[in-house]
Amino acid sequence: MAFITNCTTKGCRKEMQPYLNPLTNEVHCSECDAPIANIPVFTKNLMKTLGQVKKSAKVAFSIRCTKCKVEALPKISDTNKLVCVSCNSPLNISKIYENQVREVIKKGNQDL
Repeated sequence: MAFITNCTTKGCRKEMQPYLNPLTNEVHCSECDAPIANIPVFTKNLMKTLGQVKKSAKVAFSIRCTKCKVEALPKISDTNKLVCVSCNSPLNISKIYENQVREVIKKGNQDL
């Protein structure tokens, strides 16, 4: 049984199944995507158990950092190396894959 509540945003106020953002631990309306206030910790834990969490969108050519465990498209550092977006640690990947990732970063994900 899913958790159902009313949205607290003035323009929405609809009854819906909210979702929990696991990164920020905030509950959001599934209709207007606004944060919902005054949701207790017990309810947030229940939502995690029920699977009412925001699914992260997969980004093409994203690489998981071995230090901070964040999976994202890397950035090019000042020394022209691929580094993690979150912790700026250098990433260890093959040269062929590195060239493909560099092309995607330079294009700005236009074709993906």
